[in-house]
Amino acid sequence: MKRFVLGVDLDNTLADFTDGFRHLFAKYRQLDPKALAKPQDYYYEDWGASKELLRRLCEEALPGGFFENLRPISADAARSLHLLAAAGITIRIMTARPGPQKISQSLRWLAKHDIPYAEFLSLDNKADTVCDLVIDDAPRQIKSLIAAGRKTIIFSHPYNRDIVDKNIIARTDNWDEIVAIVKAQANTESGGEGGIRTHAPSFPDLTI
Repeated sequence: MKRFVLGVDLDNTLADFTDGFRHLFAKYRQLDPKALAKPQDYYYEDWGASKELLRRLCEEALPGGFFENLRPISADAARSLHLLAAAGITIRIMTARPGPQKISQSLRWLAKHDIPYAEFLSLDNKADTVCDLVIDDAPRQIKSLIAAGRKTIIFSHPYNRDIVDKNIIARTDNWDEIVAIVKAQANTESGGEGGIRTHAPSFPDLTI
């Protein structure tokens, strides 16, 4: 049976990048982190940040383990992915974080938070790999996936709420809903056989 591959983004889908960057930016601007409202822009421009500043602050924070020390965005994410893996879904973690230091911190974060996965990819354009379904929050990635005809679940944030397309299967930040949606899609792809396989890879394929 053809395996059903679920592509799962890291930042602001599994890991709470916004919380981590909130503290970096607040320290940089000498602000109380609580004074920074829920961001409406992907690059936090409503806070007074920019794409360039975001990248610089994150690079400066790398030696301190910035990506490794992010909080999970939801306590339900690991449990939900374990349920999907147990149902025979192949989980492919996909991140646009470049460079060996970010990748090593990403892998340690996944292990620390007991995130199950069969494959790990670091790539700038997630439409370059074929998945049956992808979960992502980044507007650039979502639009690229749409253009490639990829089925996508938008992990909902204010900065991606205006994206609408027939290939958007759902918009949610609820992991229980994600489990139900993915299982339904896997069942459809398998022709009603439940999308269940008896074997999932035991060790991750670290394609970097």
